Amino acid sequence: VKQFRWINPHVFVFVSVEAPAGEEPPVWVFEASSPGNLTRLGWSRQSLPAGERVAVTFNPIRDGSNAGLCRKVDLLDKNMELTCAGAVNAGEKANLP
Repeated sequence: VKQFRWINPHVFVFVSVEAPAGEEPPVWVFEASSPGNLTRLGWSRQSLPAGERVAVTFNPIRDGSNAGLCRKVDLLDKNMELTCAGAVNAGEKANLP
């Protein structure tokens, strides 16, 4: 995890992805639900500290950029899963920064 933004209307997770040696790691942006909805799913503003190793299950956005709609986050070092289910209403356009 590079950055975790616990903000309204949607929470964002920024993840640096492993890259070949000598290359700058690409950063992916994942949009999740609101802080209130995620709190009911067990999240908190401390759920994803910078440096946390994660695997993200997501729906990619249509333009092919490094972004998507978060479905779940697996915390690899804690053997724990956080769901982002129901993140955005069907047909709603992503608010990616």
